Amino acid sequence: MTAAPESLAVMFADLSGSTRLYDQLGDGPARQIVGRCIDRIIAVVERHGGTVIKTIGDEVMSTFPGADHAADAAREILESIAEAYAIHEGRLGAHVGFHTGRVLHEQGDVFGDTVNLAARLVALAKRGEILTTRASIDALAPEQRERTRRIDRRELEGHQGALEIFELIGQTSNLTTMTPILPAEPAGPGRLILRFGGRTFALDEAHASLRIGRDPENDLVLEDTQVSRNHAHLKLRHGKFVLADESTNGTLVRTREGKTIRLHREELILQGSGNIGVARPADGDAELPIAFRVDSEAEASVRPAAPDERI
Repeated sequence: MTAAPESLAVMFADLSGSTRLYDQLGDGPARQIVGRCIDRIIAVVERHGGTVIKTIGDEVMSTFPGADHAADAAREILESIAEAYAIHEGRLGAHVGFHTGRVLHEQGDVFGDTVNLAARLVALAKRGEILTTRASIDALAPEQRERTRRIDRRELEGHQGALEIFELIGQTSNLTTMTPILPAEPAGPGRLILRFGGRTFALDEAHASLRIGRDPENDLVLEDTQVSRNHAHLKLRHGKFVLADESTNGTLVRTREGKTIRLHREELILQGSGNIGVARPADGDAELPIAFRVDSEAEASVRPAAPDERI
């Protein structure tokens, strides 16, 4: 029997990197690790008042009474998996998508457009990302809404019309801010230019994320044994370009003025220009092969769009 429609937040939490884990560790050890990850996700869902509907491979589908519950659970899921499995060089992580709306209940399962949209969002999300829609943002408490940003507007398969897509920002207590060296720039995100190996990349409001690492799935691949498979993540957050280290050995940033900053599981707001590379035992000898430059909003509007690759 089908129950009357109910408004809920539907969330999908999926593991990132599990396929490679099976290839490298074998079925038995990898299945044990994945199983422990699923148990962690289920525990977080229940701790935040959610209901686990089902597990689908390496994915957990759940519902929550409201968007705030789902947002809190999503952030804790990312942190829990990252903290527990850092030992695997970032091979395992999680990504989450949720949407708030009316669902139909039937024999312990839920159906409807809300479920379909949540499934599309988790498929769009990259490792370490939480994606949601305007419906969920509008349902969040004000303090929760402040920790989100609009990243896209697009049509999703199975849904008529374009949807605004938002990213939830996780914990920022470990955010390290580089002391400003250049004069204050005009407000606005501007553009981040990266150059490496003859290629040029650009991050801006339209293309706001780039991943660096040894794994071929990364946007910028560094073939170096000291580089973790998923080494670092560059994001546009609240108008700032943030470099987040997710590696075993750490990341170095050297500014144009010669200041060197070492990151290990920390974040840094990039300003001005300089170079990025992997940290080594003797950092003074480290090569920093990725050149970066942050253009202000005004500079980005007058400089030619030199990058040949858009992330």
